[in-house]
Amino acid sequence: MHLDIALRDLKEGGRLGPLTPPVKIEDQTFENAHIVVDNHRFRRCRFLKSTLWYAGGPCQFDDCEIDSETNVLLVGAAARGLELLERLRKTSDDESTPESS
Repeated sequence: MHLDIALRDLKEGGRLGPLTPPVKIEDQTFENAHIVVDNHRFRRCRFLKSTLWYAGGPCQFDDCEIDSETNVLLVGAAARGLELLERLRKTSDDESTPESS
Protein backbone atom coordinates (compact mmCIF):
# COMPACT_ATOMS: atom_id res chain seq x y z
CA MET A 1 0.00 0.00 0.00
CA HIS A 2 1.40 3.38 -0.93
CA LEU A 3 2.24 5.50 2.13
CA ASP A 4 0.29 8.57 0.97
CA ILE A 5 -2.87 6.51 0.43
CA ALA A 6 -2.51 4.83 3.83
CA LEU A 7 -2.01 8.20 5.51
CA ARG A 8 -5.13 9.61 3.83
CA ASP A 9 -7.16 6.58 4.90
CA LEU A 10 -6.02 6.92 8.51
CA LYS A 11 -6.85 10.63 8.57
CA GLU A 12 -10.34 9.79 7.35
CA GLY A 13 -10.79 7.25 10.14
CA GLY A 14 -10.31 4.26 7.88
CA ARG A 15 -8.34 1.10 8.39
CA LEU A 16 -5.32 -0.24 6.63
CA GLY A 17 -7.20 -3.23 5.28
CA PRO A 18 -6.46 -6.93 5.48
CA LEU A 19 -3.07 -8.10 6.62
CA THR A 20 -0.73 -8.67 3.76
CA PRO A 21 2.98 -9.41 3.80
CA PRO A 22 4.85 -6.39 5.15
CA VAL A 23 6.11 -3.80 2.73
CA LYS A 24 9.91 -3.83 2.92
CA ILE A 25 11.65 -0.47 2.79
CA GLU A 26 15.43 -0.41 2.90
CA ASP A 27 18.18 2.21 2.94
CA GLN A 28 15.84 5.22 2.77
CA THR A 29 16.08 8.58 4.50
CA PHE A 30 12.82 10.26 5.49
CA GLU A 31 13.08 13.92 6.41
CA ASN A 32 10.15 16.17 7.37
CA ALA A 33 7.87 13.31 6.30
CA HIS A 34 4.70 11.65 7.54
CA ILE A 35 5.13 7.87 7.42
CA VAL A 36 2.53 5.20 8.16
CA VAL A 37 4.48 2.39 9.79
CA ASP A 38 1.78 -0.27 10.07
CA ASN A 39 2.51 -3.34 7.95
CA HIS A 40 5.97 -2.04 7.01
CA ARG A 41 9.42 -3.40 7.69
CA PHE A 42 12.09 -0.70 7.70
CA ARG A 43 15.72 -1.71 7.41
CA ARG A 44 18.69 0.65 7.64
CA CYS A 45 16.41 3.69 7.31
CA ARG A 46 16.82 7.15 8.80
CA PHE A 47 13.92 9.19 10.17
CA LEU A 48 14.70 12.88 10.60
CA LYS A 49 12.21 15.48 11.88
CA SER A 50 9.35 13.22 10.81
CA THR A 51 6.08 11.88 12.18
CA LEU A 52 5.54 8.13 12.39
CA TRP A 53 1.83 7.25 12.23
CA TYR A 54 1.00 4.03 14.09
CA ALA A 55 -2.47 2.45 14.18
CA GLY A 56 -1.62 -0.77 16.02
CA GLY A 57 -0.62 -3.05 13.17
CA PRO A 58 2.59 -5.02 12.85
CA CYS A 59 5.74 -3.10 12.00
CA GLN A 60 9.45 -3.62 12.33
CA PHE A 61 12.54 -1.42 12.47
CA ASP A 62 15.93 -3.09 11.86
CA ASP A 63 19.11 -1.07 12.25
CA CYS A 64 17.26 2.25 11.80
CA GLU A 65 18.13 5.71 13.07
CA ILE A 66 15.30 7.79 14.55
CA ASP A 67 16.32 11.29 15.60
CA SER A 68 15.01 13.07 18.70
CA GLU A 69 12.87 15.40 16.58
CA THR A 70 10.82 12.53 15.13
CA ASN A 71 7.45 11.94 16.80
CA VAL A 72 5.11 8.98 16.96
CA LEU A 73 1.43 9.70 16.42
CA LEU A 74 -0.92 6.99 17.66
CA VAL A 75 -4.16 6.71 15.71
CA GLY A 76 -7.06 4.26 15.55
CA ALA A 77 -6.65 1.13 17.67
CA ALA A 78 -3.26 2.22 19.01
CA ALA A 79 -4.71 5.51 20.29
CA ARG A 80 -7.69 3.72 21.84
CA GLY A 81 -5.35 1.24 23.54
CA LEU A 82 -3.33 4.07 25.06
CA GLU A 83 -6.54 5.80 26.23
CA LEU A 84 -7.63 2.57 27.92
CA LEU A 85 -4.29 2.22 29.72
CA GLU A 86 -4.46 5.84 30.89
CA ARG A 87 -8.01 5.34 32.25
CA LEU A 88 -6.98 2.14 34.05
CA ARG A 89 -3.98 3.91 35.57
CA LYS A 90 -6.18 6.80 36.70
CA THR A 91 -8.68 4.38 38.24
CA SER A 92 -5.87 2.59 40.04
CA ASP A 93 -4.41 5.90 41.27
CA ASP A 94 -7.85 7.03 42.51
CA GLU A 95 -8.36 3.79 44.45
CA SER A 96 -4.93 3.95 46.11
CA THR A 97 -5.27 7.61 47.19
CA PRO A 98 -6.50 7.81 50.80
CA GLU A 99 -9.68 9.76 51.26
CA SER A 100 -9.41 12.87 53.36
CA SER A 101 -11.90 13.28 56.19
